[in-house]
Amino acid sequence: MKTQKITSLCLFLLLLAALFQPAAAAQAAPLTESANELIAAVNNLRASYDMEAYEVDGGLMAIAQAQSEYQASIGTLTHSRADGSGPGDAGITAENIAYGPISRAMASWLDDQLHADTLLGWSSGYVGAGMATDDNGYVYFTLVMRRKTDTTQETPAPAPANTQDGSIPAPSTGSGTPTVEPILTVTPQEDGTIYHTLARGQTLWDIAIAYGMTIADLITINRRAPSDTTVYEGQEILVQPSFTPTITATITNTPPPPTRTLRPTFTPRGPRATNTITPTFTPTPKPLLPDVDFLQGGGRKTTAILLITISGVGLLAVLLTSIFKKDQS
Repeated sequence: MKTQKITSLCLFLLLLAALFQPAAAAQAAPLTESANELIAAVNNLRASYDMEAYEVDGGLMAIAQAQSEYQASIGTLTHSRADGSGPGDAGITAENIAYGPISRAMASWLDDQLHADTLLGWSSGYVGAGMATDDNGYVYFTLVMRRKTDTTQETPAPAPANTQDGSIPAPSTGSGTPTVEPILTVTPQEDGTIYHTLARGQTLWDIAIAYGMTIADLITINRRAPSDTTVYEGQEILVQPSFTPTITATITNTPPPPTRTLRPTFTPRGPRATNTITPTFTPTPKPLLPDVDFLQGGGRKTTAILLITISGVGLLAVLLTSIFKKDQS
């Protein structure tokens, strides 16, 4: 009984291992598709429309590979570069990005006119492709295209709907690739505004190239969502907004200030003339005693001695008189 239980347990474990092994193997299996296979798929599609194959360009291959690696490093699809630039800054006419596999990428690009133009919108051109895988196993494909200087712009028949299995649908047997109406640039209005009315088959790529811009510029100017590239015939696209008037300083003749009128100044008056006092002659009174000649010079001493002697005699007389009266009494 014990041996039977052990055998049943081993069989159960082997069954579990057999069930999970295919899923693990499928998850670990690396993607074998390459950038060159993507270019081959694009040129096969062009050949089905009797169009010339794109020529592989080494510079474009490097640009596309670098963009795929950048997208894998940040884990999302983006047209922006690591330095903030865009496809137009590298001289690229068009760029398509998508998750792998190639059949899924091609089907998604053919599902809208904008990305289909990259594949079939030019009679000839140069192409480059890149492929990178992130840590979660997601594959990032980048396809870049640059038109030749003598190429003509064309538009394919309306993009066919995706098939149920996600494969690339076969082209319709119709008019082939009718030529788009030529793009005539519009003269700016008085305020500098330029509105371009879309003609049959024209896209944002066409407008951007004709006016030397990028699709990002057109989306920003027209205030669209970054992913909104849908346009239709007869739609007006703002290419250039009105100029912002620049205030220019104007020279104004400033009149000189009026001549100042001189007011009379106050002149201080000088001191008034005062009456000059005229001295009046006052007669000097004559001395009561006439001038005595002997009092002048050395006579003064003699006079003094004489006066002292007289005074002394008089004083002595008074004393003697006084004494004599006392004796009598």
